[in-house]
This record gives sequence, C-alpha cells and structure tokens, in this order.
Amino acid sequence: MRPKAGDSRNFFDPKVLSELRGLELRARRVMEGLVAGLHKSPLQGFSVEFAEHREYAPGDDIRHIDWRVFGRTDRHYVRTYEQETNFDCYVVIDSSESMQFKAADESLNKLDYAQLVAIALGWLVVRQRDSAGLAVFDETVSELVAPSNAAAHVHRLVDVLATVRSDRPSGIGSSLHELSRRLARRSVVVVLSDFFEEPELLRSGLRHLRHAGHDVSLLQVVDRVEENFPYEQPTLFRGMESLSDHAVDPRSLAKAYREEFTDHQHALRFACQRLGVDHTLARTHEPIDAVINRCLRARRQTLGTRR
Repeated sequence: MRPKAGDSRNFFDPKVLSELRGLELRARRVMEGLVAGLHKSPLQGFSVEFAEHREYAPGDDIRHIDWRVFGRTDRHYVRTYEQETNFDCYVVIDSSESMQFKAADESLNKLDYAQLVAIALGWLVVRQRDSAGLAVFDETVSELVAPSNAAAHVHRLVDVLATVRSDRPSGIGSSLHELSRRLARRSVVVVLSDFFEEPELLRSGLRHLRHAGHDVSLLQVVDRVEENFPYEQPTLFRGMESLSDHAVDPRSLAKAYREEFTDHQHALRFACQRLGVDHTLARTHEPIDAVINRCLRARRQTLGTRR
C-alpha cells in the first residue's frame, strides 16, 4: 500500500504501518515520510543551552530580554545561547512484557509503536548531524548502543530493535539508575515506556539522570483502552509480568481503575515538573509525527522554564 500523492501523514498512520511486515519495512516507511514531510529539522533547538546575560543593545530581539532580571535591576539584559556542535541523544525503550499490550481494535502494540517513534527520533537526530544512541531495558539495561552520527547508524538501531525480546518484567526505576551510571557524557535522554511503576521508584531514577546532568524527556506510550477502560461486558483479563488471569465484571472496577490511572498520571507529571523533565502522552492510535511534534513542543516549554 502506497500513501496518496502529497499526503505524507499516511506514512505515519499506525493502521497503514501495521499492514507492513517487519520492523525494517515499517522503519523505512516512517523515514520516507519524514523526508516527504520535513522542510526543516523539528529538532532545531534540541542542543541550545543558555550561555550568559549581556546588556540590551538596539537591534537585539526583544524576545530574548530576561524580564526577571529587569525586575531585579531595572536594566534590560538579553539572554545569549550557545549551540553545541555535536550532542548525543539516547533513545531509551522499555521492552518489558507490559509493552506487548494491544487492544483488539488497535493496529500496533505499545512496543511496536515505541520502536517506530525511536527510529524516527534517531533518524532526525542524525539528519541534523548530531549523534543518536539507543538503550533497551526490562528489569535491567539489556542493550546499549553508543551514539553515532553516521548515516548508516540508523540501520544499526533498526537491527538492534528487531531482535528485542519482550517477555520479562519491568524495572523502570532501577534501569534508569543503571543508565545514569553507564552514560559517560551528558546527553539528551528520551525514554519511551508506559511508566507503569510506583511513582517513588520512577522519581528516584529520574532524579539520578537529572543529577548526572542529562536532559530528560519522557514519552509515555499507552493504548487508549488503558486510559479509558471502556469494558462493559464480563471479560477475561490476561495477566502480564507474572500476574495471573482474572475473569471479572469490569463495571465493578471501572471507577476505581480510572481513578488509579488518573492518580498515577498526576504523580508522574508532578515528579516531572519538580525535576525539570518534560512528559508527553503518546497514544498508539495517533500518527507518529504528531506525537513527535508534541514531544518537542513540550521539551521547548520545559527548557524555557529552566532558564
């Protein structure tokens, strides 16, 4: 199936991608879509860091005036920035068993979707001549691919992701601690996971990454039924990650489940706000390019609050 002429969004439609066999073919279709739809790099600003203040001079862009400094000093100063010439971006994927979840009417499971987002991000990073790396974890970090900006490196990432197993429990917090110890250089770290773990364990792992100087973004991959819990008829729920199966009347659980999901989201977002980490919800029925663009907007907003 080929996309309609002039319609690059079909390259990113999960239903279209699910009809393609194999990660390599799906990845190629996503990269073709990025070529077709990209006029300038949406990652522009990914590696921009605040450098210093200097006094305002006529002709300076007033958007760069630091009004907080003006409030303290009654003088106009502008923020100046420096562009790092070659930053490292690690895309980190949760491959635990819960990422295999897929509702009956969805096209891709959470791991399929996360892999394609990771490949798209890696391709975009390399395209702007920065370096993309990869980490895969379940209970521990099982794969760690060093960053590179070689054009062929994206195919290396695809090859690694194609061999990922997804049959073990998750240990998100402990894996983030391990990753913090293993990354030698300050990097942009984009973590793709459902983040279904105790909030305090997540906070601890994220705190370690931030303390090590890494710039962290979270992409929370969820199936919409996990978010909405639309079940109404008696249903057999299959256990994942060592949990047993249960046949239940979901109407008796719906209210408590939705409250628990909402509470977990609030706790995760609060932790991210406190730590200067941006958080984006990625629903597996959404076009991949829309999720990436939303993630990058969230990241820019978080960078603005840090400055």
